[in-house]
Amino acid sequence: MKYNHLPITIVLIFISGQECNIRAHCESEFYLFSSKYNLICSGIGNLPSEELHSYFNNGYQLNSIHISNSILKRIPTNFFHQFDQVQEINLNHCEIDMLEANCFMGLQQLQKLFLNNNNISTIDGEVFSFLVDVSVVDLSENVLETIDKTAFKNLFNLEELFLNGNKLEVIPDELFSATRKIRHIDLSRNSLKMLSNGIFSNLTELLTLNLDNNELEELASDLFKDLSKLERLSMSSNALKRISYESLLGLENIKYFDISNNEIITLDYECNFSVGAIEHNISFEKLPNLTDSCCNKTDEEVLMVGLLLRLNNLEELHLEENNISEIRSESLRGLTKLKRLFLSNNCLHVIHTSAFEDLSSLELLELDNNNLQSINTTTFNKLWKLKSLQLNNNRLHSLPVSVFRDLEQLNDLSIANNLLTYIPHGLLSPLQHLKYFNISNNHLTQLNMAWFHTAGPLFSLDVSNNNINSLDGEKLVKLLPNFEIIYLKGNFWSCDKLFNIIGVFETANVEVRKGDNLDTENINGIKCTTTTSLRIFNNNQSNSIDGTYGLQKLANVLLNLSDKLDNSNNLMKKIINIVGLDLTKYNGVNLSNRGATSGLQHTTTVNMDTNKFTGSKQTLQGILNNSKITIKLLEDAVQEEKIRYPNLDTIRTQSVHSEDRVTEITSANDVGKTYALIFLGLAFAVMAIMFAYKHFQAKKRNFIIDGIRHIRFQQQSRSNIDLMPKDEIEVVNSRK
Repeated sequence: MKYNHLPITIVLIFISGQECNIRAHCESEFYLFSSKYNLICSGIGNLPSEELHSYFNNGYQLNSIHISNSILKRIPTNFFHQFDQVQEINLNHCEIDMLEANCFMGLQQLQKLFLNNNNISTIDGEVFSFLVDVSVVDLSENVLETIDKTAFKNLFNLEELFLNGNKLEVIPDELFSATRKIRHIDLSRNSLKMLSNGIFSNLTELLTLNLDNNELEELASDLFKDLSKLERLSMSSNALKRISYESLLGLENIKYFDISNNEIITLDYECNFSVGAIEHNISFEKLPNLTDSCCNKTDEEVLMVGLLLRLNNLEELHLEENNISEIRSESLRGLTKLKRLFLSNNCLHVIHTSAFEDLSSLELLELDNNNLQSINTTTFNKLWKLKSLQLNNNRLHSLPVSVFRDLEQLNDLSIANNLLTYIPHGLLSPLQHLKYFNISNNHLTQLNMAWFHTAGPLFSLDVSNNNINSLDGEKLVKLLPNFEIIYLKGNFWSCDKLFNIIGVFETANVEVRKGDNLDTENINGIKCTTTTSLRIFNNNQSNSIDGTYGLQKLANVLLNLSDKLDNSNNLMKKIINIVGLDLTKYNGVNLSNRGATSGLQHTTTVNMDTNKFTGSKQTLQGILNNSKITIKLLEDAVQEEKIRYPNLDTIRTQSVHSEDRVTEITSANDVGKTYALIFLGLAFAVMAIMFAYKHFQAKKRNFIIDGIRHIRFQQQSRSNIDLMPKDEIEVVNSRK
C-alpha cells in the first residue's frame, strides 16, 4: 500500500558542473508497512545520479524511478550505478536520443525498463549487458533503425518486449537467441520487409506475436515452426500476397489469427494450414482476392476459407472490407463452433443456398453493405441459435415469406437501407423472440398491422425514412404488449394524423423518438404537412403511368412510381386537389403535351429537382393560372436562380432539355414583357378593327339612310306634281 506523497523542489546541476535554472518537481511515494518508496519526477534536465543520491539518502529503499516530460537527452555510463535495489525505471517522454554502453550498470535487481516515447535510434550490444533479471523492456514509439544482434544476449529472463512504433527494416537473425522465456513480442508499426527463417527459433514459450502494419511481402518457410504455444498471431496491414503451408508449420495451438488488409491472392487448398486448434478469432479484413490454386480455381472473389483452412474450432471469423462477391456451399463447411461471422463491406451478390448450413452455433451474422438483391428461402436454414442478423445497405427488393423460419432465437433484425416496398404476411411469424426490428430507409408505403400479429415480444420498431402516411397506433399497441420505442421520422405524415398517432403512443407509454427536422412543419421534429400533396420518387424501375384512375382520387396518398415519369397523355389533368407535386431525382420527366399540367388547379409547389426535363415552354402553361406557384427544375443541382413573374416563382437551371433540343426557359421578366407587348398589340389591333368596323357600319348606315331619303323624296315629288294644275307645273319648271 502506498501513501504520503512528499513534494520537493530541487535546483539541479548539469553534468558539466554549471548551475541550471530548471526547477524540477518530484514526489516521493512511500509504501505502508514497508521501507520502500518510489521517486516520481518531471521537468528534469540532465539529472546526475549524485544529486538523486544526496537528496534521497534517507534510510529508505528506493523501489522505482519515474521521470517523464523531461529533457535528459542521453543516459551516460554508470548513470544508475548507486541504485542497485531499484526494480523499475520509467523514463518516458524524456527526449532521450542516446543510450551509452553500460548505462544501466549496477541495476542487478531491475525487472522493468520503460524507455518508450523518446528519440532513440540505435541500440548497441552493451547497453543491456547487466540487466540479467529484467522481464519487461519497452522501447516503443522511438525512432529505432538498428539493433545490434547481441543487444539482448544477457536478457535471459525477458518475458515481454515492445519494439512497436519504430523504423526497423530488418531484425537480426540472432536477436532472440538468448530470450528463451519470452512470451510477448510486439513488432507492429515498423518497416519490416522480411523475416528470415529461424528468427523465432527456440521461442517455445511465446504466446503472442504482433507484426501488424509492416511491409512484409512473404513469409519464409518454417518461420514459426518452434512456436508451438503461440496463441495469437497478427499480421494485418502488410503486403502479403500468398501464405503457404510451410510458413505456418508449428502453429498447432493458434487461437487468434489476423491477416487482414493484405494483398492475398492464393490460399493453398491441399497445402492447407493444418491449424485445427484455432478456437477464438480469425480476421481476414480487406483481402482483395481469395482463391484455391491447387484446385485450379480461377474466381478470385469467391470465399473458400472454410474449405481451405479447416478451422473446425473457430468461434469468430472476420472477413470485412474485402471484395468477396460469392459464398459457395463449401465455403464455410465444417465451422460448427463458429459464433460470430462478419461479412460486411464486401461485394456479395450471391449466397448459395446451403452456405451457412454447418453454422449451427452461429449467434451473430453481419451482411451489411453488400450488393445482395435477393435471398433464397433456405439461406438461413439451420441457424437455430442466431440472435442478430444485419442486412442493412443492400439492394433487397423482396424477402421470401419463409426465409426466417429457423430463426427462432433471433432478437435483433435489421433490414435498413434496402428497396423493400412490402413485407409479406407471415414473414415475422417464426421470430418469437424478436425485440428489435429496423426496416428504416426502405420504400414502404404502409404499415400493415397483420405483419405484427405474432411479434408480441417486440420492444423497438424503426420505420423511419419510408413513405408511410398512416398507422393504426391503437392496434399496434394492443398487438405488442412489450412495445416501448418507435421511430417515425422521414415519412409522409399529415400533421393531424401524426399528432393523433403520437398521442396514442404517449398514452400507452411508448416513446416516439424525436426527429431533427425543425425547418419545416413538424411535430417533435418529425416532418409533417397540412397540405395535400403528391410525391413521386425513384424506385429504380422503368415503368410509366398509363392511366388516370388511380390519380383522380389522390389526397394524402404517396404514389410509388418509376424513374421515368411519362405524362405525355395528360395523366395529371384530373388531379385537381393536389397542392404539392414532388418529382425529385428522376432520370427523366416527360411532360411534352401542352395540357399535361392543366388539371393542377390548386398546385402551389412543383419540384422536379435533379431531372432532365423533357417538354416545351408551353408545358407549364396549364398551371400559370394559380395565384402563386413554385416550380423547381434543377438538373443535378448545377445552377440556381430565382426570377419573379406575375403569378409565377420559377427556379431553373441552364440545362433544361426537350425531346430533340435543349429548351431554354426564358427570363420571367422577358416573358412578362413579351406577354405585355403581345397583349397591347392585340388590344390595339382589336380596337382598330372595332373602330374601323363601327366606322364602316356607320358610313354604310348613313349611305343607306341617304338613299332611302332620296328615293322617298323623288317619289313624293312625283306625287305632288301629279296633283298640281298644269299652270303651276309650268311655273315650277320655269323656276328651275
